[in-house]
Amino acid sequence: MNDDRKFYARIFKMTLALALIVGVISFVITKDLNIFYGFLFGCIARLAGFVTIISMGKRLFNSSNPGGVAMSHYMMRYIFYGIVFYICIDSGMNVVSLLLGFVSVNFVIYVSQAIKK
Repeated sequence: MNDDRKFYARIFKMTLALALIVGVISFVITKDLNIFYGFLFGCIARLAGFVTIISMGKRLFNSSNPGGVAMSHYMMRYIFYGIVFYICIDSGMNVVSLLLGFVSVNFVIYVSQAIKK
C-alpha cells in the first residue's frame, strides 16, 4: 500500500473513531439521538466528499479539460452536501452536530499531520 492510501485509510479510521466516540459521549450527556445522528451523518457525508476530492485530483492529471473536471466535481460535491443538509434538518437532526461532523474530517487531517511532523 502506498503512502497516499495509508494516509487516506488512516483519515477514514480516525474520523469514524472520532464520530463514534463523540457520538456516544454526546448521547450519554444529552440523551438525544438526533445529536448523535447529526454528528455521524456529518462525518459520513464529509468522508464521501473527501473521496470525491481524491478522485477529482486523480482525474485532473489525465484530463484534457482540468477546469471542467474540477468544476463538475465541485458542483456535484456541494449539491450532495446540500441534499444531506436538507434531509438531516428535515428529519430533525441537530444542525450544530451536523456541522461539527462535517468539520471533524478537517480536524482529523490537521491532527494527523501535526502528529506526523
